[in-house]
Amino acid sequence: MYVFPRHRAAAAEWLARCGVEISPLNVSVTNGATSGMTTALMSVAPPGSTVVVEAISHHTLVPLATYLGLQSGWRRHR
Repeated sequence: MYVFPRHRAAAAEWLARCGVEISPLNVSVTNGATSGMTTALMSVAPPGSTVVVEAISHHTLVPLATYLGLQSGWRRHR
């Protein structure tokens, strides 16, 4: 099912302006950042995986990773 075709097309056009060529069919429309992060993490990182995050990141990323059974960590630049 092709849901939100205008939204997907708009996202693909915006990404193209940023140098990322992508089909609108490969765009997932989510209801906010946390939903998007949850979908992405559950799609690519099985429980027990390590997810590397920046020191300054979305405020729910580390708790979300922990909830999903993922290890998260970051390293300071020296």
